[in-house]
This record gives sequence, structure tokens and C-alpha cells, in this order.
Amino acid sequence: MITFFTTPKPFRGHIGVIQRNAIESWKRIHPSAEVILFGDEEGAAEAARDLCIRHVPEVKRNEHGTKYLSPIFDAAQNLAHQNCLCYVNCDIILLSDFRLAAERVSALGGKFLMAGQRWDTDITAPVDFYAADWEATVRRLACEANHQRPPQWIDYFVFSRGLYYKNMPPFVIGRPGWDSRATTL
Repeated sequence: MITFFTTPKPFRGHIGVIQRNAIESWKRIHPSAEVILFGDEEGAAEAARDLCIRHVPEVKRNEHGTKYLSPIFDAAQNLAHQNCLCYVNCDIILLSDFRLAAERVSALGGKFLMAGQRWDTDITAPVDFYAADWEATVRRLACEANHQRPPQWIDYFVFSRGLYYKNMPPFVIGRPGWDSRATTL
């Protein structure tokens, strides 16, 4: 159905909890969903092993150590078993309605891009993904926080294989504006 790929911050403290919650939510989107984690940040290999996801430690970086996106996007498309791919920031929890939207867009056929912004929610502990109401709990917390980021805060890109292959400019992670420019390629 879909291949998720991302690159994390170090898996330390609260951000480690957030990133593990996010990745676990992606795995639950669909039984055939795959996840690829790019980067050699502290704890990445262990998290990938614990979460049973693929880990690619080698990532091209600039002289400041900042990761380039185009090699990550290209490698993900080479490694993916699915024709629908999703680059998603490593702190984003996805719910089942994400799957429905991705299925609808990809069913249209041809090349496609679906992008979206996030709702900030302060989840400080591991989500109990075995609880029947975990999605309802996360959705309630997001609604209670009621803090959606503006449209330039794009946190995921769902796209057809090949859409970005070998044609993305040398964007780097974490710099303002790369995400909104990537939607116009």
C-alpha cells in the first residue's frame, strides 16, 4: 500500500518517545506498510531494530552536517516495495483517516502528490497502541490543543513512485521553505 520514509533527530528523551510513537503509528496504517529510517543519529539503529523497520545509516550531508533530501528521496524510491511513498517528518503521528486519503488520491492513477500540515499536540509518553481507543485519544488531544500549523508547515508528502526521482533540488532538512517549494516541482 505505502512506503513511509523519514530521517530522525537523535532518539533521546522526549524526542525519542515522540519519534517512536510516530513510527509505530505509521506501521499501523496498513498491514503491508513499510518504513525506512535514514540516518545514523544516536539511537536510530536501536529504534529501527526495536520497531522492526528498515534502517539506512548512510546519508549525504553538507559541510555543516545537515542532511540533503534528494538522496534520501531517491534512495527511498529505489528501496521501496510500494508504488505509493510518503516522506513524513519523524514526529508526526498518523491516524487511519490518513490511509483513506492516500488510497483515494493514489486510486486516481498517474502521478500524484498529497501534502499536509500538522496539528501540534503535546504527547509526552509512549502511546498504548494496543488500547482499542488509542486513535480516539490522540485525536481528542489534538482537538483539545487546537493548534494547527499554517499551510507553509508541510509535514508529509505522499507521492507516486518516480515523481521526485532524480529531479529534486539540493534541499537540506530543517531549513525554512524547502517543503512548500517541493510541492511545486
